[in-house]
Amino acid sequence: MSNVENQVLDFIREERPDLTITAETELMEAGVLDSIALVKAIQFIESTFGISIPDSDIDPTMFATPRSIAEYVERRRGDAPAGASQAVPAE
Repeated sequence: MSNVENQVLDFIREERPDLTITAETELMEAGVLDSIALVKAIQFIESTFGISIPDSDIDPTMFATPRSIAEYVERRRGDAPAGASQAVPAE
């Protein structure tokens, strides 16, 4: 598990201590993300990891699981592991 993934998990767990969250928890299905929680998550990601998330990148796939969020952040920062899927579109 990457440092990014740990930070994402910590954030989500702090927001929803009533739920058991793992790297593979389906966030929409578990009721973790609604419109307000999504905005808070985007603000957390941008401020914590120093990236900007263009509106065109915001979709259910990106926010499917804590792991998918971490993988997006790593790709966006340019530190994705070899073989990581999906290139991030240019802004």
